Amino acid sequence: MRALLAGLVNIIAEQHEAEKEVIIQTEALSLVVAALLTRLDDRVRVKMKNEINEGFNSQHGCYPSYTDEKHMLQCAVEKLFNFQRSPSPGKIRIQSGKQP
Repeated sequence: MRALLAGLVNIIAEQHEAEKEVIIQTEALSLVVAALLTRLDDRVRVKMKNEINEGFNSQHGCYPSYTDEKHMLQCAVEKLFNFQRSPSPGKIRIQSGKQP
C-alpha cells in the first residue's frame, strides 16, 4: 500500500512539473507576442485584432460545449492587444502584398 501511494505521489509530482513547464512556455510566448504587438503600427494592430474577432464570431454556436474555453481564449487575446495602449516609438509598419 505504501509503494502504491509513493508511486501515486511521484506521478502527481511529475504531472505538476509538466504543468509548470507548459505554464512557463505559455507565459514566455505571451510576452513575445505582446512585445511584437507593441512594435506594430496601430493600423496593423487594429486590423489584426478585427480579423481575430471575426474568426471568433464565425465560430459562434459551432461548438456550444466549448463556450467557456472560447471566452477564456478571447480574454487572453484581449489582454495581449491591450498590453500597451499608448503608442511606442519605433513601430514597425507591415504592409500586405496588395499595393494600392
